[in-house]
Amino acid sequence: MITNRYFWATLLFLLLLLLSRNNGLYRHFVQRRTIEKLKEQKRYYQDEIHKTQKAIKALRYDTAQLEKYAREKYFMKKDNEDIFVVIREKEGK
Repeated sequence: MITNRYFWATLLFLLLLLLSRNNGLYRHFVQRRTIEKLKEQKRYYQDEIHKTQKAIKALRYDTAQLEKYAREKYFMKKDNEDIFVVIREKEGK
């Protein structure tokens, strides 16, 4: 068995550094997990921004798309048309 007190002091110090909640490995892993979640959210929102920009561009320059959007989102219709809204129920109810 090692009886050197410097060895035990160093070992204790390293254990305290590794297992400490404030600066140790635990916090490192928690922060890494948080960073990965934030990166995933960033990718999701960048994709959503890209889709929205494409939709805006299509609505701005394509009247057929604008008419389709108005009919679907705001239930707009022509004078000689009737609109029927069908709402599907979720399965399992």
